[in-house]
Amino acid sequence: MYIFSISIILSFIFGIGIDAYKYYYVSNKSYFYASNATAVIGFTICIYFTYMAKIKYKHIFNLLLIITAFIISGSKIILLYPLFMIYFFYNEFLNEFKYKIITILVVPLLFLLFITNFFDPNIFIKNILVDRYQERTLHSINMFKKHKQIDIEPLKWYSYVSGIRAYRADRGLKEIFSNPTNLFFGFGIAMKSKVIGMKYGGQSGSEMDFIDIFLNFGIIGFILVVIPIMKLILPLIINLNTNFLATSIYFIFLYSFFAGHVITSPMAGSIFALLLGSSKNKL
Repeated sequence: MYIFSISIILSFIFGIGIDAYKYYYVSNKSYFYASNATAVIGFTICIYFTYMAKIKYKHIFNLLLIITAFIISGSKIILLYPLFMIYFFYNEFLNEFKYKIITILVVPLLFLLFITNFFDPNIFIKNILVDRYQERTLHSINMFKKHKQIDIEPLKWYSYVSGIRAYRADRGLKEIFSNPTNLFFGFGIAMKSKVIGMKYGGQSGSEMDFIDIFLNFGIIGFILVVIPIMKLILPLIINLNTNFLATSIYFIFLYSFFAGHVITSPMAGSIFALLLGSSKNKL
């Protein structure tokens, strides 16, 4: 956590390091190159120290440090943190009597204040944090309009947040389903393949992990990759586990469906494997 946070903060202060989003806003990833892998590591550390802050208040400093670094890194996924906090408080505190009382008292009051326009929308909606990522979001919406011929319904809404990823995924899936041999055995190394390579807006692959795994290895390879993962995740879901391990695994697994270079990257993939292994040990 300290290596991750301090390196990003110091790189930002001294103006060195990698700025992956310089066309949209000032950010800094220090020496961490892969954007999505960096986002996964940062958010996983945020999840960890949120749980730790409940146990020992001294970890609140660590949590603030990692959140500061995460905002500097420029990843839009920081906007999910308030949603995670709602999930966290619900699962960690709602069963305790005193928090039930607080909830019963506070929620109706907040609702009343909202419907009476007590809160200034310029503070709660048009805030600095959201404004920071607006241009990138508009870029994604423009990409959707440019490639509106996508006819796979689930990918249409995803196009708004993914930019051209959904378009490339659509093209790749159509091509692999048109060839039975490729469908079962895949295109080989999809990120280098001429079959799905540079046809997608100048990018190789779909940059959505589970679609790229499918394009790489076909149905057979996809099953061999996914089954061992699902054997560890399904018991967590069945048992309704909401501890740090389970929550981090859910997050990384879901994020890898919508973003590339997560479980297939050495940096984030190693964290995912570590969490899965720890979960298996506890099971």
